[in-house]
Amino acid sequence: SGSSAFPGWVAVVPTLGAVAMIACGSGAARLGTAPITASRLFVFVGDISYSLYLWHWPVIVLWLAYHGGKIGYLDGPAIVVLSVLLSWLTKILVEDKVRRAKIVVRSPAVSLATACAVIVPAVLASLFIAGEPGPWTGKLGPDHPGVRALAQQSSNQQANNNIPVSSLVPPVAEAHNDITLLNKNGCEVGYTKSAPTPCTVYAPAHPKLTVALVGDSHASMWSNALITIAKQHDWKLVGETHAKCRWTSTMMVLKGKPYTACHDWGQAVLNQMLTSIKPDVVIVSERAASGTVSHPTPDAVGRTLVGQGMVPYFHTLLQHGIKVVAIHETPNLGFDVPDCLAGRKGSVEKCSTPIDEALQQHKTSIDAAKAAMGDTLPVVNVNDLLCTSTECPPEVGGVIAYRDSNHLSLSITRSLEPYFAKRLLATGAFSGSA
Repeated sequence: SGSSAFPGWVAVVPTLGAVAMIACGSGAARLGTAPITASRLFVFVGDISYSLYLWHWPVIVLWLAYHGGKIGYLDGPAIVVLSVLLSWLTKILVEDKVRRAKIVVRSPAVSLATACAVIVPAVLASLFIAGEPGPWTGKLGPDHPGVRALAQQSSNQQANNNIPVSSLVPPVAEAHNDITLLNKNGCEVGYTKSAPTPCTVYAPAHPKLTVALVGDSHASMWSNALITIAKQHDWKLVGETHAKCRWTSTMMVLKGKPYTACHDWGQAVLNQMLTSIKPDVVIVSERAASGTVSHPTPDAVGRTLVGQGMVPYFHTLLQHGIKVVAIHETPNLGFDVPDCLAGRKGSVEKCSTPIDEALQQHKTSIDAAKAAMGDTLPVVNVNDLLCTSTECPPEVGGVIAYRDSNHLSLSITRSLEPYFAKRLLATGAFSGSA
């Protein structure tokens, strides 16, 4: 899939394969591999193997760029055939022609000159690449206002779909790695774990409030914005997040089985809130993308059950004097945004999603919890800063808004900070801290 590190443990597979070939490769062995490896097909592949090594990766990368990051069932064999064809052609038309040329073979001086002719341009190209500008610094300038571009427009303003993809920040090639702190620093509990890992991400000497951020990876994506707000208002900020796990008393399912690790984590987090962390406010955010034991399909019914299961936890916190604030689910565009923008047909217009599809309005777990709790559960919603009245674009104000299909990029949360802070404080849950 491309997600496994290489070299890494997966490198053991071809390494052991090579060891097995060597161990069994004797031509004298009656049951060895020599009859196979000596066949015309295997000799042909061996003959072009170095060219194949050079060609296969560029072909894969170009194919991915052409199709927007996807390889289908027919694409794989086509890539193999094309790589073999290119390898064979360059082997007989370039490699063999050069290394077997009479002038090269007969004269050591010419051989050395030929080698230098290849090496010198490679060195110069390397120096040129080294002198290119470094990675994007992460700073937003006046040409990339982010959500301010929508905040200053009328509610029915349409998105500017003519923005060139090349002008967006972060650069499309870096957008997948534009990740917020708790999503990448090890504080977020893995999806198979059940033990909470509270993580203090900011702690002034004399905090006015202790604020806990609880939820799944969608809670984690608000961590940088909340750190900025915590610094401004002298809050202690503690993160309690779990991958693929919603903080609900409803038993969810994962891969068709009861998600007990998540359920146990949720109960343990509630206990920590009451006994050790003792926050003044708990901020909850999540994306209910899992079904439940009673309703395994992750649809509107499942999301409602997840939201209803949040209510007992919220009531328990309120009974102990701990206020609760929820962050409404953010858009889900339904496809990998950076891959779409990087594709052959990628554009802001073609990588946008109608707002009803992206928001799945009135069908979310936070809405279900709000319906059950009313005014006792304030909800912060910033989706009007991410979408127009008709669609949710992949970028806002020149800033790529998503690092995949649904997680906000670090850059867009940075541009959201002042608006998010204003709405968060307006809930009244942080009274005395503003």
